[in-house]
Amino acid sequence: MKKQGYIALTTICECHGINESFVISLSEFELIEVVEDNREKLIAEHQLTDLEKFIRLSNELDINVAGIEAIHRLTKRMEQMQREMELLEKRLEIYEE
Repeated sequence: MKKQGYIALTTICECHGINESFVISLSEFELIEVVEDNREKLIAEHQLTDLEKFIRLSNELDINVAGIEAIHRLTKRMEQMQREMELLEKRLEIYEE
């Protein structure tokens, strides 16, 4: 029985026209989590946005999985830094008043 909130890897690959090996490679770089249920590989629905972004990076910009991993890591770091800057700006507002 398929887990709720998960989509079969074969379905995703058919819809996006990609090979399962690409998603498995993303999994090996810990970018996507692939789980197995009754010998069927599944991906959580909440990961579809990231997966689609990775597919576009690969198809449209011809970036390999290692490059995708680097872009993902740097993007996450930039988002963290942005949150920290917003927090610091809020703290500074207290002293400016």
